[in-house]
Amino acid sequence: MERPDTNTVPIIIAWCGRIRAYSGADIIGMKLIRDALQREPDLKDAMKALKLIKQIAPMKEEATNLFKEENFEEAIAKFDECLLIDPLNITFNATILLNKSIAQTKLGQTEPALSSLNRCLKFNPEYAKALVKRGEIYQTLEDYEEAVNDFGAAKILDPTGFGVEQKLLKAQDLAKKNKIKDYYKILGVSKNANDSDIKKAYMRMARDWHPDRHS
Repeated sequence: MERPDTNTVPIIIAWCGRIRAYSGADIIGMKLIRDALQREPDLKDAMKALKLIKQIAPMKEEATNLFKEENFEEAIAKFDECLLIDPLNITFNATILLNKSIAQTKLGQTEPALSSLNRCLKFNPEYAKALVKRGEIYQTLEDYEEAVNDFGAAKILDPTGFGVEQKLLKAQDLAKKNKIKDYYKILGVSKNANDSDIKKAYMRMARDWHPDRHS
């Protein structure tokens, strides 16, 4: 039995176009999908794919313009709309989540930004820029070991991009210093505290943590 030529099967052509679009080649992707529709005008999968691809660019541009205008709340809402367009478009959604995280960081929303980056890197674990941004957030949260891990991974993927080499060195230095106990911090006093304040803080902690109070 002769094997069929899959290159002429409309549904396969349509999915090839969709995959091309997902990899960033929108023009080639739409050309293939239109080819599939010429062969089979009622192919619903192809019609849906073409509609989704056409929606992506203008909505992303709208969200980006809001971001540039520093309307970060509105930009975040628009990025969320972008994420609803096509759950299968992993590359696009990873980019949107990165942009959303940057807007959240601008608003001081550190934990939500970290959550967005975690989702982004789940879609694309080798997204160097996202690794750098997450490393910066970990550093802000004083989680220096995680920052070192992310900057290190980003450096492997893109050794010269995003100032990652300097960021890695700084994070490594902070991680090293963080392992040294800060007794001022433990006592809850500033490094400018005088002897009297330090003694009072010590006595307070000794009283609070005395075994008789916790037996």
